[in-house]
Amino acid sequence: MELKDLPGWISAIAAVVSVVGILLAYSQLRLSRKVAQLHFEDGLSREFREIAAKLPKVALMGGSIPDNERDQYFDEFFRYFDLCNEQTFLRMKSRVCTATWNNWRSGIRAMLGRTAFKDAWQVVLGYPRHGFDELARLITEDFQSDPLSW
Repeated sequence: MELKDLPGWISAIAAVVSVVGILLAYSQLRLSRKVAQLHFEDGLSREFREIAAKLPKVALMGGSIPDNERDQYFDEFFRYFDLCNEQTFLRMKSRVCTATWNNWRSGIRAMLGRTAFKDAWQVVLGYPRHGFDELARLITEDFQSDPLSW
Protein backbone atom coordinates (compact mmCIF):
# COMPACT_ATOMS: atom_id res chain seq x y z
CA MET A 1 0.00 0.00 0.00
CA GLU A 2 1.30 3.36 -0.97
CA LEU A 3 0.79 6.63 0.82
CA LYS A 4 -1.28 7.97 -2.05
CA ASP A 5 -3.83 5.14 -1.48
CA LEU A 6 -4.29 6.04 2.20
CA PRO A 7 -7.12 8.60 1.70
CA GLY A 8 -9.12 6.02 -0.29
CA TRP A 9 -8.70 3.45 2.46
CA ILE A 10 -9.66 5.94 5.11
CA SER A 11 -12.79 6.84 3.15
CA ALA A 12 -13.74 3.17 2.74
CA ILE A 13 -13.23 2.47 6.44
CA ALA A 14 -15.23 5.58 7.35
CA ALA A 15 -18.08 4.40 5.12
CA VAL A 16 -18.12 0.96 6.76
CA VAL A 17 -18.03 2.50 10.24
CA SER A 18 -20.92 4.78 9.26
CA VAL A 19 -23.02 1.85 8.03
CA VAL A 20 -22.29 -0.12 11.21
CA GLY A 21 -23.25 2.94 13.28
CA ILE A 22 -26.51 3.32 11.40
CA LEU A 23 -27.32 -0.38 11.88
CA LEU A 24 -26.58 -0.15 15.60
CA ALA A 25 -28.72 2.97 15.97
CA TYR A 26 -31.57 1.27 14.10
CA SER A 27 -31.38 -1.82 16.33
CA GLN A 28 -31.34 0.41 19.44
CA LEU A 29 -34.45 2.23 18.23
CA ARG A 30 -36.23 -1.06 17.59
CA LEU A 31 -35.26 -2.37 21.01
CA SER A 32 -36.38 0.85 22.71
CA ARG A 33 -39.71 0.67 20.89
CA LYS A 34 -40.19 -2.95 21.94
CA VAL A 35 -39.44 -2.13 25.59
CA ALA A 36 -41.88 0.80 25.51
CA GLN A 37 -44.52 -1.49 23.94
CA LEU A 38 -44.02 -4.07 26.69
CA HIS A 39 -44.34 -1.42 29.42
CA PHE A 40 -47.52 -0.16 27.79
CA GLU A 41 -49.03 -3.66 27.54
CA ASP A 42 -47.94 -4.50 31.09
CA GLY A 43 -49.74 -1.40 32.33
CA LEU A 44 -52.99 -2.69 30.91
CA SER A 45 -52.41 -6.10 32.45
CA ARG A 46 -51.76 -4.41 35.79
CA GLU A 47 -55.05 -2.53 35.42
CA PHE A 48 -56.85 -5.86 34.95
CA ARG A 49 -55.30 -7.22 38.15
CA GLU A 50 -56.39 -4.11 40.06
CA ILE A 51 -59.97 -4.53 38.84
CA ALA A 52 -59.98 -8.28 39.54
CA ALA A 53 -58.75 -7.67 43.09
CA LYS A 54 -61.90 -5.65 43.81
CA LEU A 55 -64.33 -8.26 42.46
CA PRO A 56 -65.63 -11.11 44.57
CA LYS A 57 -63.68 -14.34 44.07
CA VAL A 58 -66.87 -16.21 43.26
CA ALA A 59 -67.31 -14.01 40.16
CA LEU A 60 -63.75 -14.71 39.01
CA MET A 61 -64.26 -18.43 39.48
CA GLY A 62 -67.42 -18.50 37.37
CA GLY A 63 -70.15 -18.24 39.97
CA SER A 64 -72.94 -15.72 40.17
CA ILE A 65 -73.27 -12.81 42.55
CA PRO A 66 -76.48 -12.62 44.56
CA ASP A 67 -78.85 -9.93 43.27
CA ASN A 68 -78.59 -7.95 46.49
CA GLU A 69 -74.78 -7.66 46.00
CA ARG A 70 -74.64 -7.11 42.24
CA ASP A 71 -74.96 -3.31 42.40
CA GLN A 72 -72.10 -3.16 44.89
CA TYR A 73 -69.68 -4.52 42.26
CA PHE A 74 -71.16 -3.01 39.12
CA ASP A 75 -68.56 -0.20 38.96
CA GLU A 76 -65.76 -2.77 38.82
CA PHE A 77 -67.52 -4.75 36.10
CA PHE A 78 -67.99 -1.48 34.22
CA ARG A 79 -64.25 -0.72 34.58
CA TYR A 80 -63.49 -4.21 33.30
CA PHE A 81 -65.69 -3.74 30.23
CA ASP A 82 -64.08 -0.36 29.64
CA LEU A 83 -60.63 -1.97 29.79
CA CYS A 84 -61.69 -4.71 27.36
CA ASN A 85 -63.14 -2.11 25.00
CA GLU A 86 -59.89 -0.14 25.18
CA GLN A 87 -57.83 -3.25 24.48
CA THR A 88 -60.00 -4.04 21.46
CA PHE A 89 -59.73 -0.45 20.25
CA LEU A 90 -55.94 -0.52 20.66
CA ARG A 91 -55.76 -3.67 18.56
CA MET A 92 -57.98 -2.02 15.96
CA LYS A 93 -55.46 0.86 15.80
CA SER A 94 -52.51 -1.58 15.57
CA ARG A 95 -51.13 -0.54 18.97
CA VAL A 96 -50.67 -4.12 20.22
CA CYS A 97 -48.97 -7.08 18.59
CA THR A 98 -50.76 -10.23 17.50
CA ALA A 99 -49.43 -12.37 20.35
CA THR A 100 -50.58 -9.88 22.98
CA TRP A 101 -53.95 -9.48 21.30
CA ASN A 102 -54.48 -13.26 21.18
CA ASN A 103 -53.77 -13.45 24.93
CA TRP A 104 -56.09 -10.57 25.70
CA ARG A 105 -58.84 -11.90 23.43
CA SER A 106 -58.76 -15.33 25.02
CA GLY A 107 -58.82 -13.75 28.48
CA ILE A 108 -61.75 -11.51 27.59
CA ARG A 109 -63.61 -14.47 26.12
CA ALA A 110 -62.96 -16.57 29.24
CA MET A 111 -64.07 -13.82 31.63
CA LEU A 112 -67.19 -13.00 29.65
CA GLY A 113 -68.08 -16.67 29.74
CA ARG A 114 -68.38 -16.49 33.52
CA THR A 115 -71.85 -16.06 34.95
CA ALA A 116 -71.33 -12.84 36.93
CA PHE A 117 -69.61 -11.17 33.96
CA LYS A 118 -72.35 -12.31 31.57
CA ASP A 119 -74.98 -10.94 33.94
CA ALA A 120 -73.19 -7.58 34.25
CA TRP A 121 -72.71 -7.39 30.46
CA GLN A 122 -76.45 -7.90 29.96
CA VAL A 123 -77.08 -4.93 32.26
CA VAL A 124 -74.67 -2.82 30.19
CA LEU A 125 -76.41 -3.85 26.97
CA GLY A 126 -79.62 -2.44 28.43
CA TYR A 127 -78.20 1.03 27.91
CA PRO A 128 -78.36 2.00 24.22
CA ARG A 129 -75.34 4.31 24.52
CA HIS A 130 -73.09 2.15 26.65
CA GLY A 131 -69.96 3.24 24.76
CA PHE A 132 -68.48 -0.23 24.42
CA ASP A 133 -68.98 -0.55 20.68
CA GLU A 134 -65.69 -2.29 19.95
CA LEU A 135 -66.19 -4.87 22.70
CA ALA A 136 -69.80 -5.40 21.64
CA ARG A 137 -68.68 -6.08 18.07
CA LEU A 138 -66.00 -8.50 19.25
CA ILE A 139 -68.59 -10.41 21.27
CA THR A 140 -71.16 -10.31 18.44
CA GLU A 141 -68.56 -11.78 16.09
CA ASP A 142 -67.88 -14.51 18.67
CA PHE A 143 -64.28 -13.37 19.11
CA GLN A 144 -63.47 -14.71 15.63
CA SER A 145 -62.44 -11.54 13.82
CA ASP A 146 -59.33 -9.51 14.48
CA PRO A 147 -60.13 -5.84 15.19
CA LEU A 148 -57.04 -4.97 13.16
CA SER A 149 -59.12 -5.83 10.07
CA TRP A 150 -62.10 -3.65 11.04
